[in-house]
Amino acid sequence: MAKRLKKLKKLARRPLPLAVTLVLILIALGLGWVHWHNKSPQTTTGGSLSPATTAEKQAAADHKDQIVQQQQNQSSPAASGTKSVTLVITEASSTGIKGYVQGVFEDGGTCTATATQGSQTVTKTSAGFANVSYTQCAPINWTLGSGTWTVSLSYKSVSASGSASRTIEVK
Repeated sequence: MAKRLKKLKKLARRPLPLAVTLVLILIALGLGWVHWHNKSPQTTTGGSLSPATTAEKQAAADHKDQIVQQQQNQSSPAASGTKSVTLVITEASSTGIKGYVQGVFEDGGTCTATATQGSQTVTKTSAGFANVSYTQCAPINWTLGSGTWTVSLSYKSVSASGSASRTIEVK
């Protein structure tokens, strides 16, 4: 009888580690399944899958022109010892133009805006002033008629000069 009891105890001990291992594997699989199925879907920020609008295409073309202008300003030596700087046109419309000068922080320069359509040319100026970490051009107001205009903004001071341009459509 004692032998049988020992045999039963031996047999009872063997399945326990196997059962514990199986239970742990099932728990791990269950947790993995829950984690996999509770992932939030990937979301995109901004952007659209629809084709670009005319305005978006124009903005991209303007940005390319700005990059080309920046590269030209960096590669060409500045005239008369002035630093070559990059202008950024922040807004251009039939009623005016706004922009700022990167790479220089000063008061006293002159911002000149020119709008050209065929033989028509409108030119206005404003003062540049130090604004946080760049030079801001005071807004320049004008009234442009309908059609395609090429607008440019240039900056000139004792120590710096540069320009930028873009094409706008006035309706």
